[in-house]
Amino acid sequence: MKKYEYKYTPKNADVLLSIELNVFAVSALAFFVPIILGHLTGFPNQLIVGTLVNALLAYAALKFSFQKSLPIIILPALGALASGIIFGSYTIFLLSLVPFIWVGNAIYVFALKKLPQEKGFANPLAWASAIKAGFLFAATLALFLLSQVPAQFLLPMGIIQFVTALCGGALAGIVLKQRFA
Repeated sequence: MKKYEYKYTPKNADVLLSIELNVFAVSALAFFVPIILGHLTGFPNQLIVGTLVNALLAYAALKFSFQKSLPIIILPALGALASGIIFGSYTIFLLSLVPFIWVGNAIYVFALKKLPQEKGFANPLAWASAIKAGFLFAATLALFLLSQVPAQFLLPMGIIQFVTALCGGALAGIVLKQRFA
């Protein structure tokens, strides 16, 4: 029986290091985008921050394994909590939504990875965005009906999630030169 031997080559190490550094950089951006941009005033924070975070999620879906995407799935919600600004005085209610946001982000990444893209990126992107937004809206509606979050979260966790997921995914698709049609 032949024993398997791993043979180290500089090329293998360079590729692995490059992937790990890329995952680290995208993860760091996913955490710091809500913190940095959440403090700026004069523009609709959730639209800008949400679009950029969803672009990072879509980038991760298209470039990394699902496992390597996990920090990018988890960190944006923690960054939004740390900023304390995006939802203003309602940020405390975001705590109730964080697990659902993680699941919504995971659904988005998983859907972008698994939905067929033979006919282009537009259809999978639309479906992934709709599924994520639908899940988040349903979870937020349930929490609202249970008096766990105020009504002010229904719009941001519904149609705005759909718009930012669509725009962010399109941005990532353009950067990665995905075929849309």
